[in-house]
Amino acid sequence: MPNKRFTFDKYEFFSSIGVAVVPDVFNSYTTEPHSHESSYEIFICLRGCICIDVNSKLHELSVGDILAVAPGAQHHSLNVSEDSIIPCLNLNITKSDVSDELHEIVYPCVDLKANDFVMSLCSSLYLERDDMDNYSSEILEIKYQLFVAEIISRILKAKSDNSKSAADKRRDKLEVIESFFLDPQNYNLSARNLADMIHVSTRHLNRILISQYGLNFSEKMTNHRLARASWLLRNTKMSIEDIYQEVGYTSKSSFFKAFKAYAAMTPNQYRNSFIKIKKKAD
Repeated sequence: MPNKRFTFDKYEFFSSIGVAVVPDVFNSYTTEPHSHESSYEIFICLRGCICIDVNSKLHELSVGDILAVAPGAQHHSLNVSEDSIIPCLNLNITKSDVSDELHEIVYPCVDLKANDFVMSLCSSLYLERDDMDNYSSEILEIKYQLFVAEIISRILKAKSDNSKSAADKRRDKLEVIESFFLDPQNYNLSARNLADMIHVSTRHLNRILISQYGLNFSEKMTNHRLARASWLLRNTKMSIEDIYQEVGYTSKSSFFKAFKAYAAMTPNQYRNSFIKIKKKAD
């Protein structure tokens, strides 16, 4: 069945019914830990029960329970009861600022409860998944869109109901960010390294940094490296060469250029000015 795009509440989805409902292979391929680069997996328990490990935390699903797992979250199934029916729907969301927002809300996963409408839609998707004539496939696509819209509505409601939890997640991210920039061992790491640590895209990371500090990743990293260099110039007798290598620069010329832009003087001038101040104080 052809892939289709549709929108709901700012989000643009990329769906394929042909691969969306895969309960027949669920028990065989999800027993091994895995993650998905760009797709969400939505599990809904229609019958029986299952345990799903997400980032080393167990989530027990019984009839009517839904688990939405975000891209990048390691997960696998455990303890599937006999005769269970647990469809697994894959959902891709077109890359955008709002997709980053949704990822931040969901990651690593969100537990939801299905109402009768959702259960009916999902049962229909499951039962009709192999009926691929043109008319039925169009109807199935509409049902899938309704199902996804209902799931997203519930996720957004969960965000509203758990604003404290969202605030806690943001604080946790900021703590990781602060620790990252304060550690000299990270001076040669990239924005991708930090983004992976807090499970966001590099674009979303830069939005967080600009919102919080008024600086993007490169600017903030440069500030921390040069602040460290300033401290070493003031408080140690390390050579200039050792200092610029210590803070992640590979050439004296690039270090001097960056430091002069930072302190409005060369490293030598900066060190000498503090030596004079110290002599006067003595």
